[in-house]
Amino acid sequence: MRKVYHLIEAEEDRQSKKLEKRGIFGAFTWLAFLSEEVGELSMALTAYFYRGSEDRKNIVRQAVQVAALAIKFAEIYGDDDEG
Repeated sequence: MRKVYHLIEAEEDRQSKKLEKRGIFGAFTWLAFLSEEVGELSMALTAYFYRGSEDRKNIVRQAVQVAALAIKFAEIYGDDDEG
């Protein structure tokens, strides 16, 4: 599980550096990116389960990207007192 958390943290850092450089901070912009990644996760799962793909790494990669973007929402809108 620690490996997964490390992957998510690294992806969140990568996304933040890449996207915040462009001045992208709006909630609906982040939601658009999250929706895109959920779609890519869906495609990876479909390829694996229904098209004979053996690329499990792509499923993990897409799931990590989804998680990192979801964490971005928690960071933006989270209450600092909640920890």
